[in-house]
Amino acid sequence: MEQIRYNISSGDDLFSPYRVPSKYIDKVLSDIINHPYPPVPSNIPISRKLFEFTMRPELPFTIVCGYLAVIAILNKRQDGKNRMKGPWWKAVLLLHNVILAVYSGWTFLGTGPATINYFLRGYQTAGVPGLVHNFCDSSMTLWDEVMARYTYMFYLSKFWEILDTLILIGKGKRASLLQEYHHAGAILTVWSGIRYESPAAWLFIVFNSLVHTIMYTYYALSVVHIPVPGVLKRSLTKIQIAQFLIGGSLGALTLLLRLPKELGDKFEWQPVLANHPFASDRLGQGFKEELCLHTPGQMVTVVGGVGYLIPLTGLFVSFYIKSYRRKISQKSRLAISTEKDTSIEKH
Repeated sequence: MEQIRYNISSGDDLFSPYRVPSKYIDKVLSDIINHPYPPVPSNIPISRKLFEFTMRPELPFTIVCGYLAVIAILNKRQDGKNRMKGPWWKAVLLLHNVILAVYSGWTFLGTGPATINYFLRGYQTAGVPGLVHNFCDSSMTLWDEVMARYTYMFYLSKFWEILDTLILIGKGKRASLLQEYHHAGAILTVWSGIRYESPAAWLFIVFNSLVHTIMYTYYALSVVHIPVPGVLKRSLTKIQIAQFLIGGSLGALTLLLRLPKELGDKFEWQPVLANHPFASDRLGQGFKEELCLHTPGQMVTVVGGVGYLIPLTGLFVSFYIKSYRRKISQKSRLAISTEKDTSIEKH
């Protein structure tokens, strides 16, 4: 029986076509900049012209820059006054959180089970090599049938989530670096995922939609003062940190994987070029079929995504530590106060 080799490529093998900067950097940048627009996802009622407009880098980068500029101005003018009181504002806040909770749940149910089943099918038919192929979505089946439309809608939803920061400021609070970095980076990361049809996009969509389902459900219940288990509130930050660590690690793995060639007769797989006769036109001149990530754009998407998650994880860990210390301090003050009251009663 022929031994199956591990399909982890070395860094030199992975980037060997781009190893000499003077010769290849311009080519890589050209491949990324001139990468063809993806096809309009199925079941998305949008014209080709409008879709391509939303794919242009000017849109997300302009919105992100405008968002950061507006928040910087509002932070400087923050006076601590809560301007979101009253039943109408309460209804607006409830609607905002319910919409995002329902949308996130719908996205997770539409992508999570389909992704897991796709991976299991690959493993059941061809073992680890089949799992690797489906993990990398080497034939773009999962992307075309499921992930393309959900990733595109997830990208658009990130613009809506900017309202989270405006709501925070409306309540008289300043937007933190964590808040601004989180929203700005998410917009650019998901845009890159749909723009370059990244097979690693499922990592962001599946994990993030699950976390947001829990998070916005909690926020919606809080608006109407429905009691929520304390363990859920304390676990929200931990869940988000776990999401970043797992997603970032698996994303980095896609940079190292090469597609196995030994698949067996049962594995129903066609190379991208066979499955998509015009794949070279669709995926650009830098297309390389033997890698988990086929194009420079897909590689840049993952490198940028992992690079975005590293500081974000640090910011969330810092936030968690500060919150934990604040709780410990509050408990200590309460204990001291109780001891003093008891001492006074005894005397």
